[in-house]
Amino acid sequence: MTTSVFAIIGVLAASFIGAFAALLLKKGSKNVVGITSLVYNKQIIMGVILYGMSTVLFLPALKYGELSVLYPFVATTYIWVSILSINFLKK
Repeated sequence: MTTSVFAIIGVLAASFIGAFAALLLKKGSKNVVGITSLVYNKQIIMGVILYGMSTVLFLPALKYGELSVLYPFVATTYIWVSILSINFLKK
């Protein structure tokens, strides 16, 4: 099996969306004091939704590519999180 460009692009897109999800969870976590504030926190809800979207993109990529080729691209999430943190968290 060869890994298609579609699969690589899908994994890169999923990692970028996952990085935004992590950023939203971080921003939303400062307002969490209990279960109620967790359930109604828009940033946390959006972060969970984005993680779900990331997973949905990742699954077809795995179907059309080799895991040994695709999984190293998942590590770009760390790069995206670092860049987004600098720009959006100002830290």
